[in-house]
Amino acid sequence: MAADRDGPDGGLVAAGYVAAVAASRDAVLITNAAGVVVESNSAAQALLGRGRDQLAGLAIVDLMLPLTVRPSVSEQVRRDGRWAGDVGFVAGDGTSGVAESVVSAVRQADGQVCGAVWICRDVTAARLGRLTVSEADQQWRLTIDRAPIGIALVDLDGRWLQVNEELCRIVGYPAEQLLRMHFQDLTHPDDLDASLSLFAQLMIGDISQYRLEKRYCHARGHDVWVNISVGLVAREDGEPLHLVVHVEDITERRKLMEQLQQRASTDPLTGLANRETLMTELAVLRRAPSRGFGVAYLDLDGFKEINDVHGHDAGDHLLAMVSQRLTAALRPGDLAARIGGDEFAVLLVGPKDSASLRPIVERLLAAVAAPYHLPSGTVRITASIGATTGAPDVSARDLLRLADSAMYQAKRHGKNAYHLA
Repeated sequence: MAADRDGPDGGLVAAGYVAAVAASRDAVLITNAAGVVVESNSAAQALLGRGRDQLAGLAIVDLMLPLTVRPSVSEQVRRDGRWAGDVGFVAGDGTSGVAESVVSAVRQADGQVCGAVWICRDVTAARLGRLTVSEADQQWRLTIDRAPIGIALVDLDGRWLQVNEELCRIVGYPAEQLLRMHFQDLTHPDDLDASLSLFAQLMIGDISQYRLEKRYCHARGHDVWVNISVGLVAREDGEPLHLVVHVEDITERRKLMEQLQQRASTDPLTGLANRETLMTELAVLRRAPSRGFGVAYLDLDGFKEINDVHGHDAGDHLLAMVSQRLTAALRPGDLAARIGGDEFAVLLVGPKDSASLRPIVERLLAAVAAPYHLPSGTVRITASIGATTGAPDVSARDLLRLADSAMYQAKRHGKNAYHLA
């Protein structure tokens, strides 16, 4: 725009923008960077049969389905700043139509895309005016089937009424079989209560829509994580008709998140917990001191010499084997962690005094001391261990420090030994 909204007439220009959008006969929707509606004008509310508050918070893909989906609207807007084309839409009363749309990027001062403005004009009559009802239904059917997300209509009992090709792909069932099932039949048993609770709230009018991440049971037996968006379609008098369901397969996204969380909490070489995870679990135990707990700090004796003679690959292999032995020697509830290098710590649940620590530490020593058969030859290694029991007035950091100091006492006593603080 030529006008400067930061100049002396900036307030007037900004107010003019707001007035122009409000008065526009075209539907105007403003979305944030995540594609969620944050504002709409009265024309958009009329086109989609939903009030301003009902539209706010909905994903634009749940309202508008581009008839040309490659590349996606969001991809093209981020790349080119603009997208234009026809979109299909379903209004709140269940009627469908086609809108001619222009989508423009909204950018921050640094040029980053922070949202988009959708300007849509209802062209249903122009696009479908020359088609018979049957042909129009077929065209809409093809639009739904080509959508990049699963779309379905579900009756008030939870039975699938209509399903598109993408939904069939997600759950692995052909349409004819899926239409004989209820959504409960697909939902993982552990997620069923949450689904039924939201479904019940929808039926009694407490909510008009909901979103949920849950698991479907695939026809081949594995679980599929999905993000579903469910909205209730009602008559003008408020009588419920059916549900519109959008289903996005997020299995790979969930798998990636779990991998990232796993990497953040474990040591990449050994698979044991890392220092941060150990300290977190230790802090939890300190809040319940009646259970009793302790920490054993373990350092390998002579590891540097093995590394120098056999090489770093052999050293890494040895560390992994030590980790496996420590894990095998632990009791249920205990936690082994690699602190760094050839140092390990073990969180022990239950011990309240030195007498109860002793047999556990002796078992750890024996586990480490057995011979190791490496590709480069058989080696032996031992450990020095320091251990102490916990107390509510001793911080997690100080407790680990006490066990570390006790470990150095064991080293001074000749290694392959333990010392209880």
